[in-house]
Amino acid sequence: MQADFPKPLVLIGFMGCGKSSVGRKLAAALDRKFLDCDTVLEAQFGQAISALFAAGREAEFRQAEADLVQSLCKSATNIVIATGGGVCMAAASANAIREHSLCIWLDAPWPVLQARLGKDPSRPLLAGNPEQLYRQRQAVYAACASVRVKADQAVELVLDEIIARIKSI
Repeated sequence: MQADFPKPLVLIGFMGCGKSSVGRKLAAALDRKFLDCDTVLEAQFGQAISALFAAGREAEFRQAEADLVQSLCKSATNIVIATGGGVCMAAASANAIREHSLCIWLDAPWPVLQARLGKDPSRPLLAGNPEQLYRQRQAVYAACASVRVKADQAVELVLDEIIARIKSI
C-alpha cells in the first residue's frame, strides 16, 4: 500500500470519534508510521492540552498545531496522522490537508460522541457547549475530507472501511 499511495493519511473529526485509536491500528495495518498531533504538542509544550487551555494559551496551541500539521502534510510520506478536533478550523491547515494528503473524516453522531466523552476533564472544550461546537465543525470537516467514514461502530469495522476506501482510490 505505501508504495502505491505515499501521501500522508490524515484523520480528522470531532473529539472522541476515534482518531488516535483508529490511527494506530490503521498505521500498523498499512505498515506506516503513526503520529498523534496532540501527543507531539503536549511533549513540545511540556504540559497537557487542558493545562494550556486553562492557562489561556489556546491560541498558542492552535498556532503550533497548524504549523505541525502543515509541515507534516507537505513533507511526510507513508504516515498516518491523528489530528486534533479543531485543526481544520485554521484555513491554512485545512488547505494543506486537502492538497497534500488523503484526508479521512471519522464521522460519528453527537449522541455516540457524548456517550464516549462523558465529562472527561482532559478535554477542555467539553466545559462549554460541545454539541454546538460539534454542529459548527461538521461543515468544515465535510469540506476538508476526501473520504468520510462512519465512526459509530467498532474500531475494527472503521478500520476495514477505511482500508477498502483507500484501495478503491
